[in-house]
Amino acid sequence: MTDAELHEALAALLPAQFEALLLHADVPAQYLSPASAPLATRAAELARWVGRAAERRARVTDALARVSASARPPDHGGADARDADDDRSGPLFIAHASHGEGPALAREVAWTLRTWGLPVWHDETDALTTDLKRGLETVLDGPLAGGVLVVTPDLEHAAATRVVEVPRLAARAARAAGFTWLVATSIADAAGRADAAATDRLLERDTGLWSDVSLRRQPHFLARTPAGRDDLARAAALQRMRAWRDSGARELPIDLRTRDLGGVERGAGLLVRCRPPAPDSDTPPDDMWPSYAAFLAELPRLVKESGARGVRISGRAHLSAAFALGAALPEPALGALRVCEESGAVWEGEAVIELAEETRAVVGTGDAVAVWVDLLERDATPLFDAYLCARRDVFGSSTRLGLRVRKRLTPAEGATLVRAIAARLHARLAQAGTSQPLHLFLAVPFPAAVLLGRLSNRLHVQLYELQRLPAPHYVPSVRCLAGQRAPIVALPPVT
Repeated sequence: MTDAELHEALAALLPAQFEALLLHADVPAQYLSPASAPLATRAAELARWVGRAAERRARVTDALARVSASARPPDHGGADARDADDDRSGPLFIAHASHGEGPALAREVAWTLRTWGLPVWHDETDALTTDLKRGLETVLDGPLAGGVLVVTPDLEHAAATRVVEVPRLAARAARAAGFTWLVATSIADAAGRADAAATDRLLERDTGLWSDVSLRRQPHFLARTPAGRDDLARAAALQRMRAWRDSGARELPIDLRTRDLGGVERGAGLLVRCRPPAPDSDTPPDDMWPSYAAFLAELPRLVKESGARGVRISGRAHLSAAFALGAALPEPALGALRVCEESGAVWEGEAVIELAEETRAVVGTGDAVAVWVDLLERDATPLFDAYLCARRDVFGSSTRLGLRVRKRLTPAEGATLVRAIAARLHARLAQAGTSQPLHLFLAVPFPAAVLLGRLSNRLHVQLYELQRLPAPHYVPSVRCLAGQRAPIVALPPVT
């Protein structure tokens, strides 16, 4: 939309309502023309304020035009509205100010929610995958499981959030008891708690279009810290699991992805989407792990709250993240667990296949035990050997567990080998007689990493990830101890 087209569209609005919007939105002075200036000129200044990017300007001004055409948001009754309000598999809409502190805090909130298995709609990442011609109103009336309002002091200048998003989300929450409606705020009261009164004070700076909206009694979370954002995500995840319990489903799907993330999603169960690697890296970023560790510590409770008798895990993820996920659900707790490969085949059953084991001494001064689990068709043994040679002061011996002949495993063969490998890991650490963790290097399919984590109950393991950039080499990752309330007991060294 060009500036000329924008001027024409806004000038066509009902003058009194748009005048009210301009007069009461508390737009910073540098974005306001004199009151005597033509309406089109004043509208252009407002458009620059709500966003310089063409797609954001089109989306927000379209929403402003729709709401300004009526003093009250329309009543979207009927079966279609009820179905949309009850769509508990849909994303959570992140509403926030588009300037000041708002975008940065909204970004952190969105990633925390994704890490806890909650799909989100966040304009920074998902607007480009949405048909902008449908407008923001269509997104707000579409399939949503709930909304999260991110409150920063800049909210008082966020006309689109206050005029469009908050009233629409509040109306949906009032119609549907299962609609998640939470507030993440950066504002604390004198006691250091989330200041719910401040939210209403910011919303009260209105144009008279939504005077009946109050969020003082909605759950508020102080989101300035990772712990506060985890508290918010925990509350949303518990509500999602209670909805799953009400559905009567017997199996809870969990899909884990730490790379190749898509756009906005909807789906059943928990869709765990962690921060992807930085452009110059191939391993999980350091800031992914704290929220993922908090999520895994709470996962048994979430599964129990879901009422499911079993869990079905799928995904495409870094192997240390996959192992930790399995360690959060150790056998035999929490019922059955099935793990699927990308084709959908479940790794289960029995097969006749031999596990090869080779133990070698490391010429060095250390006493740590390194184990190389090698179940892939390609050979990466030289990378493992190179790591040990570079750290002879740490390691005293190494063991390779894998295939005698490299091949693509069937699900039954994979499940059989994983059980044998888990038994050997326990025996190897007991034989070493050391208090140090077992240093585990994995070159395995995703299902094998999850199942090994599940079968590693009471096994203290230091995991490693393969960093392919700029040249392939191993780097330390998280340390796990399955059977603990929090299976991740140490985060990766700061890089």
